[in-house]
Amino acid sequence: MRLSKKSNQVRKIRKALGLTQKQVARGAGISVETLSDLENEGLCRSSVHIRVLRFLGTRCIDIAGFKLVPKRASLSYADEAVVRARIHKTRKIKHEDAYTESLLPPPQLKRMCKRLGLDFEKRFGDQVREISSSTTGADALNALLERD
Repeated sequence: MRLSKKSNQVRKIRKALGLTQKQVARGAGISVETLSDLENEGLCRSSVHIRVLRFLGTRCIDIAGFKLVPKRASLSYADEAVVRARIHKTRKIKHEDAYTESLLPPPQLKRMCKRLGLDFEKRFGDQVREISSSTTGADALNALLERD
């Protein structure tokens, strides 16, 4: 499989991060020869290429001017009991509409409030929190690839 464009990207990212082939190979758990083959000839198994990119991606935090950003967060309630009490006080929201076996997730309750003409943020906004699963360095990687 020929990966010439991708191999050029690997070299470009590695050099932008100021890493040697030996450092990247060690971090990705491959030999220097395999990394050299990838960078120079674009020939390697896709699993090797993915391991190299994952290692380089973890190093993006070292690029000046870039930072890791949170992935899209999921929403959850800070205190479900408070939200349940507020739903109970809200006459427009029927019990069976807000509950299945458990309380509806925030995005679904927000859509219901919108449909009913209720201000979700005013009623429940203080009880919704964002929970991020991790961060991503994709913006930094893309910026590196666009340089030249």
